[in-house]
Amino acid sequence: MKRFAVIIIMVILAASVLCMSLFLYKTQPTIQQGKCRLKFKIFNKKDIPATAYLAYQPFQYETKKPEQLKDIPKGVSGKVSYFLGNLGDKKITAIKTISKRPLLYLDTNGDGSLSDEKKFTARPIRKGMFGRVEYYRFGPISVKFGENKKINSKLYGITYPNHEILYLCPAGQYTGKILLGEKVYTVFVTDGNFDGRLGKLFSPPFERVPTIGCDLFAIDLNNDGNPNLNLYSHSEVSPLSRMVKLDNIYYSIDITSDATSLELKKVEPEFGTLDLGGADVKLKLWSDAAEQYISGSEKECQLPAGRYAALSIEINKDDATGNRWTLTSYVETGALRNFEIFVGEKTSFKVGTPLQIKTTAQRRDDTISIGLELEGQAGERYRADVRKNSRRGPAPLFRLVDEAGNVIEQGRFEYG
Repeated sequence: MKRFAVIIIMVILAASVLCMSLFLYKTQPTIQQGKCRLKFKIFNKKDIPATAYLAYQPFQYETKKPEQLKDIPKGVSGKVSYFLGNLGDKKITAIKTISKRPLLYLDTNGDGSLSDEKKFTARPIRKGMFGRVEYYRFGPISVKFGENKKINSKLYGITYPNHEILYLCPAGQYTGKILLGEKVYTVFVTDGNFDGRLGKLFSPPFERVPTIGCDLFAIDLNNDGNPNLNLYSHSEVSPLSRMVKLDNIYYSIDITSDATSLELKKVEPEFGTLDLGGADVKLKLWSDAAEQYISGSEKECQLPAGRYAALSIEINKDDATGNRWTLTSYVETGALRNFEIFVGEKTSFKVGTPLQIKTTAQRRDDTISIGLELEGQAGERYRADVRKNSRRGPAPLFRLVDEAGNVIEQGRFEYG
């Protein structure tokens, strides 16, 4: 009898294990070749990841109530700071109040009224467990005026102690796992302009970094769980484009309108030619076609047809004594800030030396700020911290003279 009871118990346990295995098998998402399901996830750590950095949206501080702001919530007390900015194609207002702890009200439906908006209390983000407050974070805040109500356009508000600065940034992103060849990757898609839809491609030129006005795409190539953003070289995070280049293979990027799935499909793009005259250059390009990083001194390189913007340029040149000089341009990349590659055609630029040395001067009250710029052949502006054999040399000297040639003041520029 005891033996029979033991057999019955073992059968029940085996059946339970089998049922549990079948349940796990059915609930485990299938990782498909070139396709994946997307799921929205809120950022739950204190640091905003690199996948959201390019979407930071600054709001301008207003010294008085903006005309677009119809009203503010009743009972608001303490010092009130006004802010005005853009989300999607709408002008949006916000106020920050300070009593015991900062409070934020944001016009989430774009109607110009804050009396119907929820208040968000600041969460202090500290340097270490008991360190000083680095910044305050509000939210996540749901934006309600997006065209596609199924898209999670959630954002954080960020302010800094003792500074009248407000930034809005994504509070989450869409993510999934995809099989390409024999490797599984995690992909990320972010509503970078909070317009309530995915699919907004990068379009040059852009005004600043961050805030480039498009959605974002990332693929975790080294599977460390933290996509890397590099503004000067290869990067796992980039503005959303028509394609992504992996190991010299191009894949088209297709995201469903309701953000439920993503597909990467091998494609053979049509190419044109970029000619930089054989300059020893490192070039970081954003594009509506595919992000590119060029390094070397080949006279020409092949690029998919599309519109491009050079985010950074690095020029290297050896002098007669064997010293290697390096110039770096960032964002202010002249004619390369907005150009197009056409199918079967050549687009040519001359960059770097000879350089034009220019000075700038700005006066604010009794203070005059004098700056130094180095301009290359394509109008690109290089930083004054020219490097010799990878080392930054001393800042340039300056001398102020009057009309008669007498020296009024002299000194050395400062980096910073």
